[in-house]
Amino acid sequence: MRSAQVSWWRRASDRGRARHRLRRLASAFPALTTGLYVGRIWAEAMPHANPWRVLLLLVAGGLVVGALAAVALRRLRCDIRPLLLLGLYAVWPVADPRVALLVATVSAVALVVTLDPGRHLPAFLPEVAVAAGALLLYVHTLAPSVQPADAGEFQLVCSVLGIAHPPGYPLYTMLGKLFTLLPLGDPAWRVNLFAAVCAAATLGVLVRAVRQATGSAAAGVTAASVLGLSPTFWAQGTFANIRSLVALLTALAMHWLLCYGRVRSQRYLAAFALTFGLAVTHHGSLALLGVPFLAYLVATDPRIVVEPRRWLRPAAALCVSLTVLAYLPLRSAMNPPFDTPSVRTLQGLLDHVTARGFRGDMLYFLGRPEMGARLQVLAGILSIEFGQALW
Repeated sequence: MRSAQVSWWRRASDRGRARHRLRRLASAFPALTTGLYVGRIWAEAMPHANPWRVLLLLVAGGLVVGALAAVALRRLRCDIRPLLLLGLYAVWPVADPRVALLVATVSAVALVVTLDPGRHLPAFLPEVAVAAGALLLYVHTLAPSVQPADAGEFQLVCSVLGIAHPPGYPLYTMLGKLFTLLPLGDPAWRVNLFAAVCAAATLGVLVRAVRQATGSAAAGVTAASVLGLSPTFWAQGTFANIRSLVALLTALAMHWLLCYGRVRSQRYLAAFALTFGLAVTHHGSLALLGVPFLAYLVATDPRIVVEPRRWLRPAAALCVSLTVLAYLPLRSAMNPPFDTPSVRTLQGLLDHVTARGFRGDMLYFLGRPEMGARLQVLAGILSIEFGQALW
């Protein structure tokens, strides 16, 4: 009798261990499907990823990312079974970015639906979710390689660390060069990717800024979605251009200024000054934003006008931001393949940075008879861009 009981307990214990192994194995499937999905996305995003060793490397990297994502979600005590839906695209017979985006969206929605409403989630989750979703969309619609006109120039300038047309875009060139070092696609595609990352990051920052201003995550996500899906903004996130970085720097400046409006911290003011300085050195037209920014600053903190001591840290940060302009004469002195030798003189540098050759284009219609007609065109453009969301 005792022997039978021992035998029964052993069999029950074996069955328990087997079920435990099966549960552990089953818990790995969401990570596996996520990894296969990410690996396939990377492979399809690379225009020349034909060699098997490259594809295998991408799949392996995808599996690592999938495992890390599953572990992170588990630590947040999230049900990761919705990640299994990503496997639908992993076995989809043809490459289709629309299907990939649809599957990812359904999986994300299912993940959110299964969350416990009382569970504490990271405060930055809406920002990360919007930025990640936008990046997925922009990468899937990314220009495959070399582009014409200014886009092609920026791809070349970033690759060789050259000097772009006025105002030179030194910050863009240096950041773009970092992207050309990525082991993905060709250098032209990597600079296109830089635009996608800037556009996606802009939306994440916008979510944060709107949340700070309204206290509503839904308002932030809605605002970012309307902007991110507007035709022009979406288009700028798919090929090499300086406008996506313009948007990111503008959003960051607004974010830091709103932070200072809530908490009178000098570090926020210094961060704003640094970001705004980088924005102006990147594209001089952003200097026009200094008027509303200054008005907001004085309205929220009037005493700053009569306390010059508080200007020191922001002024220092602003001066630091101007140092990026040193790239132009220093790099030109090295005779890069794409160069503008005139920036080696002080007058030539000032002319290049201020884009004096394009000065007539700025505010051209202001005070002219055509101004009314141009405003009508602007209204039409806004209607096309944002549709019903505008009204």
